[in-house]
This record gives sequence, structure tokens and C-alpha cells, in this order.
Amino acid sequence: PLHGRTVYVLGAGGSARAVLHALDRAGAHVILCNRTPERAEALISRYGDRGHEALTLQDGMASIDRADLVINTTSLGHSGTTLDWQDGAGKPLYDISYGRAAATFLAPAALKGWRTGDGLGMLVAQAARSFELWFGVRPDRGSALARCNEALEAAT
Repeated sequence: PLHGRTVYVLGAGGSARAVLHALDRAGAHVILCNRTPERAEALISRYGDRGHEALTLQDGMASIDRADLVINTTSLGHSGTTLDWQDGAGKPLYDISYGRAAATFLAPAALKGWRTGDGLGMLVAQAARSFELWFGVRPDRGSALARCNEALEAAT
């Protein structure tokens, strides 16, 4: 349950917009952190006076211990970059990317005690829903996710 929880969203692009929408509907308190604060503020302003906040990425990382959950929507892992993580104390950190990009981004956070996860499950769930809409058949997401994990492991 996300209602009343503080969720830090890193990035303010199209994926962050979708994540923010879902979190807002779930009643979460969102702190949107972006390299360009004006972009974060513009995105947050779409939700009126619901208590969401916009911070620079640097300020967000300095106060990330306030988070109940962190969701990364940036492309930092794709360029081999991560962030300077504080102690995570077992809190969840989810990167919407998967494979090497997510592994690069998440590995230093895991060493600091964050409970990390990548976006492969989200991708499989989206694909399964699309398949169901198109063909009227609900695929087995568990086996699809297992096959995707095997394919990613084989590719590395």
C-alpha cells in the first residue's frame, strides 16, 4: 500500500510522468528529484496542491533517508553511472530499467543496504496485459519473467 507513503521519484521525463500519475492516484506523497529542478516543478504543478514536492537531484539524494520507496526513472545506468547512496536500511529501490543498465545503477545502492529491484517484471506485466487485450488470453507472467531473466543472464 502506497497511501501516505513518501516516494522519491528520480527523473522527470515521460516515464516519471507515468510513475507520478500512478503514485498520485495511490495517495502517495511524491518527491520528484531531477537534475533540472524547473522540469520537476513543472511536472509536479500538474497535480495542484496535493503536497508533492520537487527537488534537485542533489538535494533529493541528501534527504533520501525520508523515503519509504525510491523509484529511478533516469537513464543514468545506461551511461554506466549511479549516484552516491546513503545507507538504505533495507528500504526498497526500484529502477524501471533492467539488465546491465539497472545492475550498474543498483549495485552500489545494494552495497549500502537498499533492497533493489529492476524493471523487468514491469516490462513483462505490460507485455502480458497487451497480449491479453489483443488476444483475449492471459499469459503466465511468472514463466515469462523466468524466461526473460534466463535470456538476460545468457546475454551477459
